[in-house]
Amino acid sequence: MVVMNLKIENPKEYLLKCQICNYTLNIPFHCKKQMQVVEDNLICWKGPHKPCCNTNSVIDLPYHHDKLMTKVNKDEIFV
Repeated sequence: MVVMNLKIENPKEYLLKCQICNYTLNIPFHCKKQMQVVEDNLICWKGPHKPCCNTNSVIDLPYHHDKLMTKVNKDEIFV
């Protein structure tokens, strides 16, 4: 019997950050995982599909100070 050691890394958590004032928002979850930023949208990690969690699987990225918010690693935010 062969035993394989698999290292499972914890997925990084990301935030949406304002480009002007550094205001942050949590990226919403869909199908129990954070949505992905694709162009100007937040999309379910499973891809676009019919609503299954009572929410849309594709939503527009929010704006703050009339600019699109950007995705940043939660661990890299300086207080």
